Amino acid sequence: MSRKPSASLEPQFSNIHLTEYVTRLREEYIIGEKIALIQSPQFLFDSFNVDIVKARGYYAYPPTGLQCLAESLSDKGLDIDIFDLNYVLLKRVIDDDTFNYYNWLELLEEYLDRETPSIVGVTSINVYKDIFEPDYPLTSILQCLKQRGESIVLAGGPIATSEYYNYLMADLCHFVIESEGEYRVNFLLDYLFELESPQFSVQGIYFKSNGEIKQTEGRQVSVELERNLIDTYSLIPIEDYHNVGSLSPYSRMSGQERPYSVFLLNRGCR
Repeated sequence: MSRKPSASLEPQFSNIHLTEYVTRLREEYIIGEKIALIQSPQFLFDSFNVDIVKARGYYAYPPTGLQCLAESLSDKGLDIDIFDLNYVLLKRVIDDDTFNYYNWLELLEEYLDRETPSIVGVTSINVYKDIFEPDYPLTSILQCLKQRGESIVLAGGPIATSEYYNYLMADLCHFVIESEGEYRVNFLLDYLFELESPQFSVQGIYFKSNGEIKQTEGRQVSVELERNLIDTYSLIPIEDYHNVGSLSPYSRMSGQERPYSVFLLNRGCR
C-alpha cells in the first residue's frame, strides 16, 4: 500500500450510517484479530476437466491482490492469513484421485473450522456472466459463509465491484469493497476495531443499512505501487504453484518443472 493521503485540510465526513451499522455488527459478532483473505477458484465447474488439471493446464495465479492487501495491513498487529482456494483445490485434485471436486467447498469448510477467522475477505479475479448461478465460485463461497454465520464478510474484486447492489441485497456479505482495497479496508477496520473516526475518510465501501444500500463518505482515493510484497510470500506456498497450474502457455515455454512467480508494474487486469 502507498502512503496514506495527508489528513491536512480534510473535509469533515460524518459516516453516521457506517457508524450505526458497525455498532450493530459489534453487538452480533465477536471481532477478533484473525482475518482470512480468500481467493476463489479461477475457473467454472461446469467445464471442469480433471485430465487438464493433472496436466497443469489450469491457471494458478498467485493471489497478488490479496498480498497487496495483507501488506497494507501489516502494521495493525492483526493475524492475517491468505487462503488461495484455487491453489488448494487444484493441488487436492492432483494429489488425491478419490477427491470429488464437486465437493470443493469442503476445502473451505475445513479451513474455516481450523482457523476460525472473525473477519473474512473474499475476492475473485475472473469475470463471467451469470454470476448467481450455483456453479459460480465467488457466489458459492459467499453463500457458504452466510450459512455458517460466524464471520463478518467483505467481498472485493471486479465482480463484487460491479455487482455490489445484488450481493448486498441478497445478504451474501456485510461489505463490498470497490476497486483496489488497501485504503478502504484499512479505513473499515479502523471502524470495526475502534469505532472512532480514522485519519481520513474514503468512498467506495458499500453496505446495507435498514434495507437500503449505503456508501461511505470521503475521498475518492487511488492506490499507487511503491512498496514490495516480499514478506507476504510467507503466507502462500509460492514455490509450489508451478506444480498445480500455469500462468499461460508462455509460462511453460522453459519447461513445466520451472518455478514461476509474478510481479506488478501497474494496477489493473493481469
